[in-house]
Amino acid sequence: MKKIKLMLTLAIFSFIAIMNTSCDQDLTNIETKPAESAVQVMKAFSDIILLVDDGLLPDTSEGSGMRIMEKIYEETITGDYPNKLITWDFGDMGDYQGVIFILLSDEYTNPNAVANVTFENFLYKGKPVDGMVTFENLGRNPEDMDEYSFELISAKVGSNELTAGWKLQRTSGGESPDQADDIFTITQLGQMPAEGVTEEGDMFTLEIKEGLVLDLTCEFIIVKGIFELITSSDNFKADFGDGDCNNMVTVTSGSLRADFYF
Repeated sequence: MKKIKLMLTLAIFSFIAIMNTSCDQDLTNIETKPAESAVQVMKAFSDIILLVDDGLLPDTSEGSGMRIMEKIYEETITGDYPNKLITWDFGDMGDYQGVIFILLSDEYTNPNAVANVTFENFLYKGKPVDGMVTFENLGRNPEDMDEYSFELISAKVGSNELTAGWKLQRTSGGESPDQADDIFTITQLGQMPAEGVTEEGDMFTLEIKEGLVLDLTCEFIIVKGIFELITSSDNFKADFGDGDCNNMVTVTSGSLRADFYF
């Protein structure tokens, strides 16, 4: 099985850069702190998940498993499946500090394998990290497509917090060894939207209304889908279009509507 770049979920939040750099639209009056909070959590956890993804994949996984990152931790392995515990100690220097625990139910690349990632005295670029990440390899659905689930459970970076669950389905490209031609769709996992808390203590929700299509053949990656962000003062949607490879997203809030380019 080819390596999955778990950091793709960060693409959900790319619109925040647009909101912060466009100054000639009424929509820039929208409070962006919740989205910025989500970005901070997702950026940190995407980097951490990519590190875990890279470290767990066997070096000989169909020729595509050569690790892209240098091991920057001391590894200890105890027990065996379904309770195999991998401990990574990063020490007290660098972007990653502290300890990561990875509890595995099976070989990471096998269908139905579950990995739970937790932290002890962990820092990411100087900011405290806590919470849990759960990854599950869901195998192939009835349409013979690979599916994976990702959950962030009370994931914290500093004072920003996010609890979220998404399903990632590969809809094209799984037959080739090059992941650059793959297309994925991200949808909600279950009925509950993502819920977060900003460092100011304000609560927000983030919900995928229509599956986000991530086309790795397109330089802009997100080519379709809608998500909605709800805060105590605002409610707005970001629409990435109908599948064309372009850098436009339409943002609406009440009667306000504007097209942005990223």
